[in-house]
Amino acid sequence: MKKTRLFILSIVLLTGCNNKTPPKPPNNLNFIDSYKNELKTPEKVISNRKELIYALDYMAFYKIKDKVSYYISDSYASTFYSIYSEFNKAISTSNIADNYPNYLNYDLYDQFKIITVSLSIQPLATNLPTYIDTESIFINEFDYKNDINKRDKQFEDFPLYLKNNGFINVNDSESLWYAILQNYYPITEENSIEDKIFNEAKNVLRRIVDDDMTDLDKVKQIYNYLTCEVKYDFNTAYSDLKLLNREQCYYLEGVFLNHYAVCDGKSKAFVLLCKLEGIDSVRVTDFKDNFLGHAYNYVKVNEKWYLTCSTFGSNRLKLNDELSVVLPSYNMFLTNPTTPYGNDFGYDSKMYEDIKNQICETPYNYLKNNNLIVENENQFNSIVEEIISKTKYDYFEIEFQDMNKNDDVVNTYITNLREKYSFYDLYLIKNRPYEDYRYACIFIKKGETK
Repeated sequence: MKKTRLFILSIVLLTGCNNKTPPKPPNNLNFIDSYKNELKTPEKVISNRKELIYALDYMAFYKIKDKVSYYISDSYASTFYSIYSEFNKAISTSNIADNYPNYLNYDLYDQFKIITVSLSIQPLATNLPTYIDTESIFINEFDYKNDINKRDKQFEDFPLYLKNNGFINVNDSESLWYAILQNYYPITEENSIEDKIFNEAKNVLRRIVDDDMTDLDKVKQIYNYLTCEVKYDFNTAYSDLKLLNREQCYYLEGVFLNHYAVCDGKSKAFVLLCKLEGIDSVRVTDFKDNFLGHAYNYVKVNEKWYLTCSTFGSNRLKLNDELSVVLPSYNMFLTNPTTPYGNDFGYDSKMYEDIKNQICETPYNYLKNNNLIVENENQFNSIVEEIISKTKYDYFEIEFQDMNKNDDVVNTYITNLREKYSFYDLYLIKNRPYEDYRYACIFIKKGETK
C-alpha cells in the first residue's frame, strides 16, 4: 500500500511540473512589424548585425520616435557576449541612425531575448559654416572635364532612374542619400532642402558626365568634382562644437549647397553620384585613438572593388606667403586599404566586411594607365607641351612619376621648364607615397590669382 501511495504522489508531482506555464513577455510592447512603409520592414526577429543595422537605419529614415521592440535570435545571441556592446557596434556602423542619440532597454533580454530601442529624432544640418575659405584657389587636374554638358538641362534618364527598387519619398538629405544607397530613386518635395540638393547633384552629373563614358571615366569625373570643386571645412572639423549633427559640412548640404564639407559629407556625395550613374558604392567609417573619425568609400569598377577617398584626395597647401591652393591628387583614387597614407587616418573600417574582403590588392595605377610615367626630361617635356596646347585652365597640375628616382633630377626638369613657359608660375610638390617618386607640377598663369 505504501508503494502505491508513493507512486501516485510521484505522478501528481510530475504532472504538476509539466503543467507549469512558461512566462510570457508583456503584451504592451511595440514591435517593428506594426510599421509598414515603402522600405522593406525590418525583421521582427533579428538574426545578425546586418539586420540590426538595417532596423536602426529604417527607424532613422522614417524618423520613428516610438520605443520599438525586437527579438534577438538564439543563433545571433550566441555570437556576442553583451547585447549592450553589440548594440553599440551596430549603431557605430550604421549609415544614418548614428545621427541621433539612442536608447537601448534590455531588461527583457535575459528572459525573452527582447530589446527595445528608441532614437531621439532631432533636426540635422541646420547650421551654415561660420567661415568659408575664399583665399585658397582650386588647382584642377589637367584632365578633369568640368563642363562637358552633353546632357541637356532637363536630362533625367540617369541609370538609377531607369533601373531601381522603386520610387520613394525622402524628407531630408540623410534619407536622400540612404534611399539611393538602397537603390531607390528619391522623390523630393518641391523647393525643400533635399529637393535643392538633389537637383544640384543631378546638375553636376549633367555637367561632368556623358552617356558614352565608361564606369571608370564616370568615377574619375566624380572623384575630380569632389577634389577640385569642394573645399575641406577645417574650421568646423577642428572646432569644440558639441552638436556636430547640426553642422552642414557633415552632410550633402556641405557639398552641393556650400561646396564646403568634411569627409562625411564628401563620402555621402560620392555614393549619391556614383549610384545615380548605376555604379556600386558604399560609405564606410573608421575611428582611431590618435585621429578624428574618418569616412571614405568603396566603389566597384570593372567588376573590382577599390577604396577611394576624396577627402585625402586633395590637400590645402601654402605655396608662398600670399598663395594657398587646394591641390587634388590621384593617389587616393581606386586604391586599397593600405593607401599611400598607411592606416594613420583610419582606413580599417568594420563596415561592409564582405566588400572589404573583395577589395583589389593592386590599386588602379592612374599614372601608368595614362602614360604619365617618365624616364627622362624630353619625355616629360613632351607631355607638358601636349597638355598646355589643349588646356583651358589658368591653374592646373600634371601628376607624374619619374623612374630616375632622384628629386634633384626632377627639380632640374622644372627649372628648365620655367624658362620655356615664363607666363606660368611653376611649383613642384612631391606626392605620397614618397618612395614612389610621384610628383605634381603646378601651373598658375601669372596675374590670374590677384
